[in-house]
Amino acid sequence: MSGTKPSEKDSCVDILYKLAVSLAGQLDLDKLFSTIVSIGCELAKTSHVFIYAVDREKEVLELRAGTGIYTHYQGVLRTKVEPSVSSVVWNTGQMLTVNNLSQWAGRAQDRPYGWDSVKSILGLPVYAGHEVIAVLGLGFEQEKPELSAGKIELLRHFAVLASLALNNARLYGEVKTQLSVQKQINKEQQAVIEQQLKLYPRVIQEINLVVKNTQGLLGNIFRGAEHSGLNHRLRRTTRHHLTENRLQADQGKEQNQRGRQQAEPLTSREQTVLSLIAAGLSNQEIAAEMKVTVNTVKTHVSRILAKLGVRSRVQALAKARETGLL
Repeated sequence: MSGTKPSEKDSCVDILYKLAVSLAGQLDLDKLFSTIVSIGCELAKTSHVFIYAVDREKEVLELRAGTGIYTHYQGVLRTKVEPSVSSVVWNTGQMLTVNNLSQWAGRAQDRPYGWDSVKSILGLPVYAGHEVIAVLGLGFEQEKPELSAGKIELLRHFAVLASLALNNARLYGEVKTQLSVQKQINKEQQAVIEQQLKLYPRVIQEINLVVKNTQGLLGNIFRGAEHSGLNHRLRRTTRHHLTENRLQADQGKEQNQRGRQQAEPLTSREQTVLSLIAAGLSNQEIAAEMKVTVNTVKTHVSRILAKLGVRSRVQALAKARETGLL
């Protein structure tokens, strides 16, 4: 019937659909955090909303966006052990409602000017699988805000949509970083190839000149030896040395081929690290470029040395060029 008022459930579904559409296109993390906070303000009808993101490497929460009094908290870090709504939600993984913030023993100690304007807080965990990746907080200027069960359920569903959007944006960022690293590697490899192509004609010219001079020298020696009876001996000795040199060169090629066949192949991440080492980057610079820890880079370097059968980065680069890895 056209005059029938839509149910709260139907309204909730419609709102969630619109929220999903608005979050799906956000791939920039900073803009996405701001969008989540802005939507939280609209849903909860409050001016005081914040979102903390978990930094797994540092084991801290970092406030990424906030409105109202929480604009003063921009960049604040929280640990799991210090008192705050966010720390409790991070530890427990459960929604937390604090109806009288001024009397709550677990409230944060670093309270900026105007903090007492917020009387109560609702904290919601934002998950990725079974892991809390962020905490969404909604502050209210009255104790025990009037939040119906339907409104709380809507906020819970919004936290799920926020988690999906954050995971999507983070995955996009990681892929973008990997493409940037690979692009830099390809650029450096192309520069090396172009440099080698420029040197190739000059090297061939020098080799031809050496061969020509050697042939002239040998001709003079043979012509002089005809008068001393040494012609036959010199030719035989020369052929012997040339044969030995050719055999040694063939053996060297076979050893290089065996080395390529026996060497354990590098993974794509190890190949990336090897290329960045060849570019002259330190472990710290490689870690910053690949968005990983220095210990992770050290582990990759150790595995590369082991697979190439060398003991140093210099030996690794020489072996990699010898075996065609660079």
